[in-house]
Amino acid sequence: MSRFKLCFLTILAACLSVSAQNVYFAGEPEKSLKKALTRDGYKVVKALDNAHLAIVDGRAPVSPALRSEINSFLESGAGSVIFLGQRAFDYSPAPFDEMLVADFSKKSGWEFIEDRREKKPRFTESPALSLTNDHKGRPAVELKTKKDCSKDCFIQINADTPLPDGHDVLLFSAKGNEWMDVLSAEITDASGNVWISFVPLSCEWADYALPLADFLPLGRQQGDPAQSLKASEIKQLRLGTNISVIWYEQPTLLALGQVRLARNAAPYSAPESSLQRVKVPFEKCGTAIPEDIYDPVWRAANPWDVSQNEADTKIGNYSKKDRESRIVKTGCGTLEFFPEGKRQGGAVALFPEWEPKMASDILEAASKMTRTPMCVSTRMNMKDGRAQLTVWMRNPLDTPLKGKLKVNLSDLLQKESSCSLQERGITAKVCILPEIPEGFPSSRFDWSVTLDTAGSEDVLGGTIDLERALILACKHLVLNQKNLPDGRISNHYFGDAYGVRAMLILVWNARRDPAFIERHADLLNGGALLDEIENAAYRWLDMMCDRQHPDGLMYMGYSEPRSSSNVADMGEITTCVFQVLKYVGDPVRRNRYEECFEKTVKWMENFYIADEEDSEEVRRNWSKYVTKKHEDQIGRYGLGMMGSKRRTYGPIWVNELIMPAHCILAFYGNPEQKAFFRPIFDRNSDYMMTQSYSSNHYYHAESTFWHWYVTPSESRKALLEENMTRTMLGERFKGNPMEPYDRGGRSAMNAMPLLYYQRHISDSPEIRAVLLKYLWSFAELGSYHAIERLSEAFPKAIHGEGIAASKFAGHSAIWAVEALWPDSTLL
Repeated sequence: MSRFKLCFLTILAACLSVSAQNVYFAGEPEKSLKKALTRDGYKVVKALDNAHLAIVDGRAPVSPALRSEINSFLESGAGSVIFLGQRAFDYSPAPFDEMLVADFSKKSGWEFIEDRREKKPRFTESPALSLTNDHKGRPAVELKTKKDCSKDCFIQINADTPLPDGHDVLLFSAKGNEWMDVLSAEITDASGNVWISFVPLSCEWADYALPLADFLPLGRQQGDPAQSLKASEIKQLRLGTNISVIWYEQPTLLALGQVRLARNAAPYSAPESSLQRVKVPFEKCGTAIPEDIYDPVWRAANPWDVSQNEADTKIGNYSKKDRESRIVKTGCGTLEFFPEGKRQGGAVALFPEWEPKMASDILEAASKMTRTPMCVSTRMNMKDGRAQLTVWMRNPLDTPLKGKLKVNLSDLLQKESSCSLQERGITAKVCILPEIPEGFPSSRFDWSVTLDTAGSEDVLGGTIDLERALILACKHLVLNQKNLPDGRISNHYFGDAYGVRAMLILVWNARRDPAFIERHADLLNGGALLDEIENAAYRWLDMMCDRQHPDGLMYMGYSEPRSSSNVADMGEITTCVFQVLKYVGDPVRRNRYEECFEKTVKWMENFYIADEEDSEEVRRNWSKYVTKKHEDQIGRYGLGMMGSKRRTYGPIWVNELIMPAHCILAFYGNPEQKAFFRPIFDRNSDYMMTQSYSSNHYYHAESTFWHWYVTPSESRKALLEENMTRTMLGERFKGNPMEPYDRGGRSAMNAMPLLYYQRHISDSPEIRAVLLKYLWSFAELGSYHAIERLSEAFPKAIHGEGIAASKFAGHSAIWAVEALWPDSTLL
């Protein structure tokens, strides 16, 4: 078949597909809109299964059964849904006719219960119980601890007589503190079955309405049929603390006011979309939330701010494909296209209100969703020595298409290739880019991806702006700190330290460049944000000094109630502080920070191992690292303190993490510091040169570079350079597209040693390609994974993904300042 004939048949098939498109109305359609769609070639059908497009009247809630059908349609491959109004999936209760079930002005009718849930022991304490009043003066009860997290405990209310059916909304007032931010609710029914739910709490008193529909059977599995709970079946109600779903290392406060039941005037009672926010607490209890509670309105207002306390490195952060999307504004509506996940290929348009004059905007949205092949996502990688851009393309038509894909980065990197798009689905295309030239404008450039198909062209693009991404990252860290009570940014101070270092470097350089402030006036607010960033950094540094132990130990942000500290963590933290002291304008503060953190570096020497054979504990405990297949041999520094117990054994990476601090003080300190730390540096340098270790990860690579940077020995420089070339570059060149998000966001800082290597040792097109991957992951602001949308999703850094997002912000910010102001992170 000739190419001309094939092209003609493709165009004809596409036209036939367009003419055959069907639209289904959920709700009573406006006549004018129905006519407009009919004139535009759409055919109205009565069955959703036969539709290409569903239009939902969102001025009032739809039947929960229809919600399930629409979600299934959206997940069918290329389902497109337009919402006209915001209440289609709004099942929030409308309580009335309240009845009191627990009155805290009386001692009867309720009791305080402790109930340990976990086999894993934790340091907890029994809370003190006291009576108080809520924000409306009503009797309330308060549970408060002094040092540790509260034990698992509840206010238990027994239903000695059946509660009246029809009262299916639980009402109460409550507040927590920053650490008690998720309330656990449990109901035991007449058959002994347990139903659970969770409610995110604020630090201020608020009224909460929790419908019984939001309680799920404990142990519910994906795909289980929906079950409902009636008030008459309630035998016991518990409201309180479940330490598996909160950060359990800090003192907690929970206050609970009058508990009532009410009738529900809302037209439907169904599980609310807000259950998505507490999906992980349910999962921690072995319970799956319903599959059909996706709601574009709820998601727009609550972008994945989930609550969980799982470790940030253990939950597959940033790999959740359901979250990536392309957002397009059109008239008074917003379109969202999903390239991956369970809604892969689907599209949603939301028009907050409906008026007949919006018909043209809705027709435009319908055309983009059902007739226009589009690029919906990108991800940069470096593999096989070249930058590779993966482009996800959506074809909503019933026929496959041929097309051209054109990639243009700053008019300097261009690539054109043919592509084939599968029908009604997503096609991913990997575009191998030309070699990146020297002088490529990596801090700011325009980019675009153009998809040309028969009779259609779509352009996805924007501006990579490293300065703006840096400001957004630092702003995010400030917000994190505001959401916590004591000056910390997250629960992991080593991650905070990198962010603080970047924050002060940003403030210093921005204040000396009026053009910088002018370029980003919308974010910096005339420089006011710079003041906030600086004050937040100082607040963190002051907190660390204020809480330092007399012997020099500093906290890590975790294991604090046990007064534990790691030598390795302190190495990272002190390295960051000594590198940033020159940007501290206040001499009093600067002197205080220098004295405190020097004391911490000296504290590390308490854990120096002169010879592992001299330490019985080293021989006894080292086997655990061998059985875990650690590639590193034993090091010369112990791990630190675990409460009152000294851990005098440690792997070689402890040496690596503290090496930069020794480099800085031995070569850049004052005369007293140089005299004290130079012998330590020489001793540790001698030892490290005899060991076989890698520079795979950012802390390895940063340490090896600092060693290379300060050592006066040319032979040692050669060995250290060989180490970085073989291990660091070898690891970076493997081509993992999600690498910047690995290790709970820490791996974003892999870019900084690469910048050091590029500028001080050797540059290459391969290094420039890897750095482009890190730049794209951080500063491609339209992507969910980049800092702009990520910071919106996780404004509080005490739960797993929130901590990881904070680390990604801080560890990206530090390489960003180095990229923008070369050698600003060096001395």
